[in-house]
Amino acid sequence: MKIEKVCRHAAIALALLTSGAAMAGTIYKWVDESGDVHYSESPPSQTMKKDSQIRRLSPTDQELARAKQERLNAQREAKDREARRAAEEAALKDGTLAPVPGETGATIDIQREVLRALVPLDWKSNPECFRHQVIDTKRTEPGAASTATVERWTLDRCGARIAYQVTITPMSDGRISFSIREER
Repeated sequence: MKIEKVCRHAAIALALLTSGAAMAGTIYKWVDESGDVHYSESPPSQTMKKDSQIRRLSPTDQELARAKQERLNAQREAKDREARRAAEEAALKDGTLAPVPGETGATIDIQREVLRALVPLDWKSNPECFRHQVIDTKRTEPGAASTATVERWTLDRCGARIAYQVTITPMSDGRISFSIREER
């Protein structure tokens, strides 16, 4: 009785494993001209085929290749995040991120806080671009000491001018809050 159960479970597990590999499709592995290893469900482009060694992987190799590609992607993303964070920290330390040009009414500390929020927000719109620099600020709705001030902060995102609305609001406890939204 026990042996029948074990055999039945083993047969089900084997069927699931082989059906998953069959449904997974073909995985191709190649090394590009700069030595980077790529895994893909489609073969490389015609230009890549000339200079690359392409290998079709077996189903078990495919599963390993997928896992390896996921690890490589995660490592690249972590490396990119760290590079961006380090660049932002360096820019904040050397003062290139503050003060911002233009007619902002924000103090340097508020400018830095807005920039700490604005640069990652803008980067999400174009992760391939590593140049996000404020090129102008302008008050669009000057507020009194106790009301919100609305400003337009214009960024240079790799040659494109992108405008953000920054609303700076004094709080009753003396702190300042702000909100940012991209103008469309």
